[in-house]
Amino acid sequence: MKHTLIRIQIENNIYDRLVTDSIKYALLSLSYTINRMKLRDIRSRITNIAKGKISEKIFLHFCEQNEIPVQTEKCQTPFYLPDKKDFIMGREEWDIKNNFLRHTGPILSMDNYLNLPALIPNRGEWDQWTKKDICLHTPETESVCYLFSFMKGWEGRVPFLSIELTDNQISFISELATHRKNKETPYTEDWFWTKMTTFGDGNPFNYHLNFHSELILCGVAQKRDFIHFKKLIPQNFQNGLFQTRINNMGLEIKNLSSFLTFYPRLAEKMDCGIILD
Repeated sequence: MKHTLIRIQIENNIYDRLVTDSIKYALLSLSYTINRMKLRDIRSRITNIAKGKISEKIFLHFCEQNEIPVQTEKCQTPFYLPDKKDFIMGREEWDIKNNFLRHTGPILSMDNYLNLPALIPNRGEWDQWTKKDICLHTPETESVCYLFSFMKGWEGRVPFLSIELTDNQISFISELATHRKNKETPYTEDWFWTKMTTFGDGNPFNYHLNFHSELILCGVAQKRDFIHFKKLIPQNFQNGLFQTRINNMGLEIKNLSSFLTFYPRLAEKMDCGIILD
């Protein structure tokens, strides 16, 4: 089967709900989320966490609509603990690795996506690349897989998502992030949202979507593929289509299998998605 990309398209009201839920997660968990990109601005950190959650929720909605049997319950943890992968499918536990691109038009050509790199963070012995062979859900699972996707993040300088917080909300969140200790008993969700609503003059947060960015499922890396990944230093790809800030292990999408190889029936009938030609 030739390499096939899937373009996921979701109704606006469902999309907005998934975005809202993702922002809630980002705000609540910020103090306990690793700052992988070394972002100093608190708004940027919140947006970065929310964007990662948005891609995950869009994919899981796609699976639900197409009766793809993924498990998420065992992967989910309280907001103050790291997730244990994104989902389980078959005998594999999966992480979704999504990157946001800068371009005009809603999507790119198929060749653009195929020539982009699939990236797994590789900053040291403690990072995701080193842990790629460690299963967190044995004996139910026996290997780790990665699903690589892309979304449009900016058109020029305009981001697809803007999260609006008051100065008092930013100060409150910054204080939590600065003074939180690993062994400290975490705050409750009710307490957090009461504070956010008070500091937000009656609104826990506001956001604005400049456009509905679509998720493009591009490729899958299995254990057999890891040997082909190469070290990639921070750099620009395809004339500024996107830029990395950390060391990664990478492989061009065209060298990976399509998600469609796991569920070829999607080529005949697919809800909230189409094959990208």
